[in-house]
Amino acid sequence: MKASDIPVVYPMLTKYLEQFKLGPVFSEAEFRHYFTTQEKVVYSYVVEVCNSSSLSLIILFAQLFSLLVCPRIPPRSSPLTLSASTHSLPR
Repeated sequence: MKASDIPVVYPMLTKYLEQFKLGPVFSEAEFRHYFTTQEKVVYSYVVEVCNSSSLSLIILFAQLFSLLVCPRIPPRSSPLTLSASTHSLPR
């Protein structure tokens, strides 16, 4: 997701979250902070409709790093990387 997508994506997420009785409420500044791609932390993607400027899908991932600690298994030379989808928002 690019910074230029925020004015379109932010209202889409806000409208989507309003349908639930309980959910987070983000200001545009909070949205920009939490959902803009940050290398090795958060990755956000938008899918644009062909030949149009409208967006059809927003996908956000959080990336987590961890080390496995087990006395019977030799330590890994690299950390275990996990990715979890935090929001998938259809249009």
